[in-house]
Amino acid sequence: MEIGDPDHLYARILRARRPSGEIRRRTTELGTLLARHTRDSVRTWSGPDSRVLAVVILRGGALLYPGFVAMFEDADFCFVGMSRDAQMRSVRADYMTPVPQDDYDVVIYLDGVCATGGTLLETRRLVQKECDGRYEVAAVISSSASATRLLREAGVAVVGLSLYESLKGGLVLPDLGELDAGDLLSGVGFPGRQEEPER
Repeated sequence: MEIGDPDHLYARILRARRPSGEIRRRTTELGTLLARHTRDSVRTWSGPDSRVLAVVILRGGALLYPGFVAMFEDADFCFVGMSRDAQMRSVRADYMTPVPQDDYDVVIYLDGVCATGGTLLETRRLVQKECDGRYEVAAVISSSASATRLLREAGVAVVGLSLYESLKGGLVLPDLGELDAGDLLSGVGFPGRQEEPER
């Protein structure tokens, strides 16, 4: 489900050129918008008292976390650190924090950008070893059309600002910039470019 963006926050992020400040602020705002819509959807599917686990996929999901903490006050949270091999072909988990329960009504996976769906499905595989979830939702800022289709076919609902983007060389277009989402959200500068100071 694509959500409305009346303040055009997603478009503003795509135009932003300073990764550490402007993109962080706007992504946090988008995270709150995304969390609100995800909460409303979850309540529709599973009721207002549903037991929710929110899985923050690091690094891309880090700036979505504050919005989801605010909107899902009674949810449990789990953090999964993922990395890719040198050839960018496969993902692996560096670590995963404990999952408090073994059964949830809803499991929500938080990530900034979903290109192929591989990272999210690998995270799902890890989480399913620890707990069951009746409904599963990927909450993302943007996703390629192929990743959205793959996740839905796997039984994971997808909520985001833009879910039918193109995919070129493993990157979603338009993406959040010249680096991957995790780099931008963690404040790494553009390659070969000095960061502009905050004003």
